[in-house]
Amino acid sequence: MKKQIFFISVFIALFGIQIVAQCVGDNFVAPHRQRVGELLTKNVSADFNGDNFQDVAVADGYSATVSVMFGDGAGNLTEPVVYQVGRNPLDLEKGDFDGDGLIDLVSANADDGSLSVLYGKASGGFSAAVSIQVGGSPTAIAVSDFNRNNISDLAVTNASDNSVAILFGSSNRVLNSGAIIAVGANPRDVVAGHFNRRRGIDLAVANTDSDTLTVLSNDGAGHFFATGNYPVGNAPVALGTGDFDGNAIADIVVINRNSADIKIIFGTPFFGGFVKTAATSAAEADFRSVAVGDFNRDGTTDFIAANYLNESAAAFYGDNRGDFPNQLNFTVGAGTVGLSANDFNNDGWLDLNAVNEVARTVTTILNNGKGEFNSVANFETEDLPNYIAKGDFNNDGNTDLVTTNIQADALRPEHDDGGTTSILLGDGAGGFKESAHFAVGPEPTSIAVGDLNGDGFDDLAVADKHDNKIRIYINDKNGGFPLLTALSNIVIQPHSIRAADVNGDNYLDLVTVNRTSNNISVFHGKGDGTFDAPLFIAVGSRPLSLEIADLNGDDHLEFVTANSTSNNISVVFGGGNGGKNRSVAQYGVGEFPSAVKIFDVNGDTFPDLLTVNQSRNTPGISILHGNGDGTFGKAQNYPVGEFPNDLAHGDFNYDGLIDLAVTDRNYSSVFLLRGNKDGTFHAPVSYGVGLAPSGLLSGDFNKDGKEDLATANFGSATVSVLINSCQNS
Repeated sequence: MKKQIFFISVFIALFGIQIVAQCVGDNFVAPHRQRVGELLTKNVSADFNGDNFQDVAVADGYSATVSVMFGDGAGNLTEPVVYQVGRNPLDLEKGDFDGDGLIDLVSANADDGSLSVLYGKASGGFSAAVSIQVGGSPTAIAVSDFNRNNISDLAVTNASDNSVAILFGSSNRVLNSGAIIAVGANPRDVVAGHFNRRRGIDLAVANTDSDTLTVLSNDGAGHFFATGNYPVGNAPVALGTGDFDGNAIADIVVINRNSADIKIIFGTPFFGGFVKTAATSAAEADFRSVAVGDFNRDGTTDFIAANYLNESAAAFYGDNRGDFPNQLNFTVGAGTVGLSANDFNNDGWLDLNAVNEVARTVTTILNNGKGEFNSVANFETEDLPNYIAKGDFNNDGNTDLVTTNIQADALRPEHDDGGTTSILLGDGAGGFKESAHFAVGPEPTSIAVGDLNGDGFDDLAVADKHDNKIRIYINDKNGGFPLLTALSNIVIQPHSIRAADVNGDNYLDLVTVNRTSNNISVFHGKGDGTFDAPLFIAVGSRPLSLEIADLNGDDHLEFVTANSTSNNISVVFGGGNGGKNRSVAQYGVGEFPSAVKIFDVNGDTFPDLLTVNQSRNTPGISILHGNGDGTFGKAQNYPVGEFPNDLAHGDFNYDGLIDLAVTDRNYSSVFLLRGNKDGTFHAPVSYGVGLAPSGLLSGDFNKDGKEDLATANFGSATVSVLINSCQNS
């Protein structure tokens, strides 16, 4: 056996074979996200193409379309296939309206009083929309087999007519009109279920302006009559149905928008049910959507309500007696208006797909197999963060985070300067808590972290593009950062700042890249937190980002800038030694590079250059492979997202290859590009974070030896932390 092990080891050494443990399952504890449409209103999920993976369709009120995205069985969705429907579709449902065994879609189009039916094809595609006029301002649809002929029928609420219209499906693709039934004022939602012990499927209607629920009983042949109106709260807007008390009769969960509460109406044999309020823990509640199912697989019915205001949802876990003793809050996305429960990764657990109106995305949140959801952890920063960096500010061995922020309201009296910095101390388990928050100037753009005065604690240098100052804040070792000095009126619009020993005197220096003056400023440190007058080096046009590294192996540091309007990068040699033997090389990259990074992408031990390009036409990243002598090959471009703005790297799936992570402002996401052995990358996989991320970094935040990610989210005033959940094979 020892000889066999010896020969295997020699074989591996001679032929360079690398044995690595690879990731099993998802990479990060975070939802998957897809950018789609402009004014999303409702979603529905099903297996449209028969591949045993759940797919998603979403309605867009602005463009009058339905977008269909196909699932891959891991929670990811394809780019959308778009179908035109009527004007302002507010609801979208699925059914088989012609009895051919294929899934069809139907939208309720409020602005032209119509339904649009998309008949399914075996390929998973759909026919062009067939339009049917139904009444004034149709807002919601319920689908079931009301007349028991094994073909799906429809009930449609007409908000301006205060009515519900019944339509019956048929094998000849004609929806036959049934009764039109008067209900309460401004009906906004309708659900179908067995609400009594009669034979037919009944209906429940939420009447927003009369604050009531109307129950319509079915005689079994598709004829409906009102059973009664029930007061349910202020402005009911969404309904769900399930058996919450275990009596085999459907109950109804009612979402009340204005009173910010949730009511449960329990069904009885004759539907004389009583109303009960489900307690909520949301401080600011604007619930607009609900999903029902057994999310923790305990045999009882649960429900989840999404809060439009704070990007969250609340899961209420039922006990089969009509109570919900356990509740869990988690993040779903900005402005959620629709929820669909389904098993999107085929593990036997119900997951969620959410429509995020504000973020213009659909988000798939996977169940972790415990009834909880893989939601990203968000930590508040008080103001709107536009940059993020890391350090260990209290020397406890845990990674801490720091952000520069812009105040949402410049008139707030406590921070008259307009810009702030937030220190978030890490607990070593992936959690963070803001410990300091202080004014730093009118419009900070970047922050450098390092021991600027040689006392063993990380200090801060903040660049401000509004007043052209570099402010130095010294760590007082008690959680404070008093201002030491401000380097004034010597740079013009500094956009990026870095701390490094660029002249080899063992003191940290500061280097800024200055957008308006098209140059770099080099401040040599004196070791006490003060700095010499700057040296200036010209670079390309409108530089926005700066990185520092030894690119040619001569033990001297080079500077690299991303020049946004000249669409290139500048590599500066000899920039840190007072100008001796200085030279600048330029390399073309993609359009409007806004960030630059330096690391070895392809494993040849030579530093490579990467830029994030914010082109409207070709957004993505550029990679220039290094030759080891300070020169670089032609840029290779990879399309990513819609508005990418920052980049981080690491071996996130533990296959021995470098992977990339890219934030995208419009997607409110991080894209993960897994590396290939040839230095190329897989197609990106999207993970949802806070609204409009503006910065990204990697680090091991919970000390498990795996690289995690953190984003600064300008739109939601949060930092999102994505814990690496990779399990080694």
